[in-house]
Amino acid sequence: MRRIRVRAFCASVVALLVIPVAVTAAPLEEAALTTPPVICPDTAVVDARDLPRYVPASQCDLSGRVIVDGAVRLIVPPAGQAVMGEAMLTDGDTELFELRTAPDGAVILRYVGDERAHGASTAGGGGGSSGACHDEEYSVTGYRDTGDHVWHYRAATTPRGLSIGAVAQDLVNGFNAVTASMNDCGLSDDVDATQQYGGNTDSGSGIDHQGTCPAAGDQRYVADFGNLPASMLARTCWRGVRTADGWWEITEADTKIRSAAALFTGTVPPSCSGSRFSIAAIMAHEVGHAFGMGHVDEKDHGDLTMSQVTPACSTAPYSLGLGDVRGLGLLY
Repeated sequence: MRRIRVRAFCASVVALLVIPVAVTAAPLEEAALTTPPVICPDTAVVDARDLPRYVPASQCDLSGRVIVDGAVRLIVPPAGQAVMGEAMLTDGDTELFELRTAPDGAVILRYVGDERAHGASTAGGGGGSSGACHDEEYSVTGYRDTGDHVWHYRAATTPRGLSIGAVAQDLVNGFNAVTASMNDCGLSDDVDATQQYGGNTDSGSGIDHQGTCPAAGDQRYVADFGNLPASMLARTCWRGVRTADGWWEITEADTKIRSAAALFTGTVPPSCSGSRFSIAAIMAHEVGHAFGMGHVDEKDHGDLTMSQVTPACSTAPYSLGLGDVRGLGLLY
């Protein structure tokens, strides 16, 4: 079992690193929301664009339904819980979507619309560049995981042509990039987050072949491979419950990588071309979300791990940039 635990911030470092714009834990408060009368769809699968951002249960009962926003499909969670998901597409671009269910059953929709960068990247992504080492930008989603983050790999799903051991090591590296603040910028490891590798599991991620995030699961982080839509490279879902201080405590997260995607482990192959992606780079970005990090704009901050696009034929996102480390420092 591999375990990473890192030191807590001292007060002086926190004072230097925290920037006010990223501190808000609950950017959308249910009590402050109002909505016009809702035209309630009568279908099991609902397009998010056909709904207002706040849907009272008295006007439209969405419990158990699938809500779709672009490439992201979420099942409405039980009352008092939230689910958020990201679709990483085959060009490395990404989309986010979130559903929160209030105690009274009202459903709050966040990140509705197209968040993709659409080729806006002018950078290579990740902390291996001088740009990433000087870029302070970050964002958080309102989620944190303050427990021991135990995760498992369903080795039986390893794609043909890839070594189980090499894939497992890349997955571990992706987690370590976040919890150990791995970077090429000389930044210290001051993020008080933990993770444990629990080894192989017979249980899957729970993400279906359409990329649908289940409303609830087994309270574990599972990474596996499997069938996803041809346009999708990877799919990550994370779930949370509201805490007294206004944050959402992550209760579990899961990642499925499309087994038919062009993937590699370890260093970049000399012949790498086209849309072939590092498993460690994919996981570093996805684990960043599973620990509460949001996206930063690709056009202006494309060197950071948490930018909107993960580049092909690159392991750069596996190395965090300054903004990535700052954001994790705020959360942990």
